[in-house]
Amino acid sequence: MITPRPYQQEVIDKLRESYKNKKKHPLIVMPTGGGKACVLGFIAENAAKKGNETLIIAHRQELIAQLSLTLCNFGLEHNLITAKSTATNIKADQFKNFGRVFYNKDSKLHVGSVQTLASRVGKLSINPRLIIIDEQHHLKKGNQWGSIFEAYPNALGLGLTATPQRSDGVGLGVDSGGYNDDLILGAKMSWLIEQGYLAPYKVYTTAKQWDISAVKTKRNGEYDEKELEELIDKPSVTGDAIAHYKKLCNGMSGVCYCTSISHSKHVTQQFIENGIPAAHVDGTMSDAERKKVFTDYADGVIKIICNQALISEGTDLESLTQRQGVTLDVCIDLAPSKSLVVVMQRWGRVLRKKPNKTAIILDHSGNVLRHSLPCADREWSLEGNDKKKRESDEKDVNIKTCQQCFHIHEPAPMCPICGFVYPIQQRSIEEVSGELVELTEQDKAEIKRKQDEEKKQKKREQGQCQTLQDLLELGRRRGYKGDGWARNIWLSRQKKVS
Repeated sequence: MITPRPYQQEVIDKLRESYKNKKKHPLIVMPTGGGKACVLGFIAENAAKKGNETLIIAHRQELIAQLSLTLCNFGLEHNLITAKSTATNIKADQFKNFGRVFYNKDSKLHVGSVQTLASRVGKLSINPRLIIIDEQHHLKKGNQWGSIFEAYPNALGLGLTATPQRSDGVGLGVDSGGYNDDLILGAKMSWLIEQGYLAPYKVYTTAKQWDISAVKTKRNGEYDEKELEELIDKPSVTGDAIAHYKKLCNGMSGVCYCTSISHSKHVTQQFIENGIPAAHVDGTMSDAERKKVFTDYADGVIKIICNQALISEGTDLESLTQRQGVTLDVCIDLAPSKSLVVVMQRWGRVLRKKPNKTAIILDHSGNVLRHSLPCADREWSLEGNDKKKRESDEKDVNIKTCQQCFHIHEPAPMCPICGFVYPIQQRSIEEVSGELVELTEQDKAEIKRKQDEEKKQKKREQGQCQTLQDLLELGRRRGYKGDGWARNIWLSRQKKVS
């Protein structure tokens, strides 16, 4: 019998209390590796016992397979609403791993892909009492996820995510045009690491950051992938990444994030040419091809899986391969990102625990300096307080790493600790052979201190705004697009007063 960990049970209890308080669509936030799948399994099991028809939605084939196998672990039969080929593969996996098939087309418990469900809205003979959405931050009014939720207006909703924020800055709460009306925060990543539920980690980054200041930003707030590829997909960059892998974590297994599919394929080939077994994986490959990559990784045939964005949200190789102890232990990041959601999903992949493991993050991209440490305490809000920021807020965190003593400090001509004078030089992507250095506890504390100061300053600025017009002007100074942020803050204040 599967029993929830104490911190998981606390989340389940909070969810029950939320529904008792007449909330319709609460959102559970738990760090990657914290056991969202298990919590989902307990909730689905309870719904099944009560005879409540339940629909569980995900957006990628791997996630649908993982959800199905999770339900199998709870002994729950379920229907599959997805492409026929995907359903066939899932049923084969069920039989292989459990000696029986848990698929039951007449079950009141359904697992479906958002693409299939959206194309069949109004045609399915189901009437769910509960809709569970994995990776909830994708749900938005007007998109495929939203069309499904709108099709069943009488259903209760439940979202799960590690990152309750959208890259486009749209809030998830009902007051921001979203669906969620309650935020249920689980244990923090830092606590889960301290308690041994997640693996400790080391971060290596570099003082010699790539100059990507000329790279355009797309409408969704992210860097232009094609321009990043042109800058970063070079033998000198990949060679530097391979050299650091050999020096800092040679023989360890993990994942490499690239700027594009083409870039990923090139990096894969260079790993292989340097004697490191590697494989590329992307969404255009067949189910069987992708599954072989993951199986080969689990069997130790390959050490590094290269990809652009496939190995991200919710990917759990232990669940996917049904092999105990199969984890990603190294993250090689070659893809700068403006999105906190994107980079947290990457980092979270390598923090799943196994005995004697210390995860390694090789941050060639500067994303740690851009977004702070993986386990930094972050304030989540349904109102989107952390959503799309102005250009100056989205640029690299304004800190510097000393090349001599590796102290991290605010920009200055010389290091305040050892007196090292920084040479004046033209930075370019070809100059990436600078040494990656491990962030010390002092470095981490300095990053956190600066992050906390910035948050306090923004809160002070917001608190000094006495009128809606003040908030609108602050939003314009920060570079927020439109007046949505200011009006959401003002509306929230008015509700508290009333």
